[in-house]
Amino acid sequence: MDLFPLNVAANKALTANARGDLVTRSLHAELLHNLSGSKHIVESLNRFGISPKSEKILVAKFNATDEDVGKLKELIKGEEVDMQALPKHANVERIKQLYGISPEETRAQYIVDSIVMKMATKSMS
Repeated sequence: MDLFPLNVAANKALTANARGDLVTRSLHAELLHNLSGSKHIVESLNRFGISPKSEKILVAKFNATDEDVGKLKELIKGEEVDMQALPKHANVERIKQLYGISPEETRAQYIVDSIVMKMATKSMS
């Protein structure tokens, strides 16, 4: 749908890493955990990690070198899609379900705003 939630999650992960305050065991797991609306690490990894059933994935790698990107391309069997096409590939109904976005929220604001709000407030509930 939009890269803004990914950018927010990445920023939170980098900030936690700089402070030595990761909740998970790695920076990339922290990214997935922050992207999730859940406080539970395992649930976050199950929801946002890759599984054998994954048909579409968004790959994020911190400080990726050209060599890293090349290795990732070798590992991933599929077609690379430009980031501008992200909205076309998003399963909006599944996203709403994952974040518990109600029809009222959908009418009141943009879905991305609801996602970021839920990511930001998960530690407060």
